[in-house]
Amino acid sequence: MSEARPKQSVHGLKPDCLPFSEVLAQSVAVIAPTTIPASNLGLIFALSGNGTWLSFLLGMIGLVFVSININQFAS
Repeated sequence: MSEARPKQSVHGLKPDCLPFSEVLAQSVAVIAPTTIPASNLGLIFALSGNGTWLSFLLGMIGLVFVSININQFAS
């Protein structure tokens, strides 16, 4: 009699499929859009001075409208 083996799942990630350099490159590519505005904060302040808070407020209001729009389309 043969021993019953559990079926191997076809779902999931293959182990050891990507080398470390490719995983590192993907990680940097994912966080780059977030880190650029944070790293440019000094440049923004130098160009707009005391108006920095106003430029961030206007940007935040625009992002709120975009998020409301995305929320409407997602529901």
